[in-house]
Amino acid sequence: MKIWNSYGSEHSANIVIVGTFDNVTEAQKAKQIIDNLTDIFQKDIEKNNANSLNGYEKFSEEMLEYIGKQGTFDITHYNVTGLLSDVAIKQEFNKISIASKDFNFQIFLNIMLQNGAKIEIENR
Repeated sequence: MKIWNSYGSEHSANIVIVGTFDNVTEAQKAKQIIDNLTDIFQKDIEKNNANSLNGYEKFSEEMLEYIGKQGTFDITHYNVTGLLSDVAIKQEFNKISIASKDFNFQIFLNIMLQNGAKIEIENR
């Protein structure tokens, strides 16, 4: 009898999302929105002594105001947690690339699409 031992990494996504914009200004705007939402969410988590998945049940007034200004109304309590996942975000000219090992990347897609990006998703 043989016993099969196997190890895999099926638990992580290991993907790269590339958003290509019509111009550098649109890419910069999308990157700035991602950065601002991340800062606001991080402050909310620290203020409420919550972690990114538990205890964050209500958006702060600052978050609601910012979401309203940007018109990003499809942000949910779940996908906003993607902002704190282990991602590497890089903007070069009119492209933003986001490398992630997490499956919770919907918020990045939403922001880039709402700012005119064409999206490619690669599995690495």
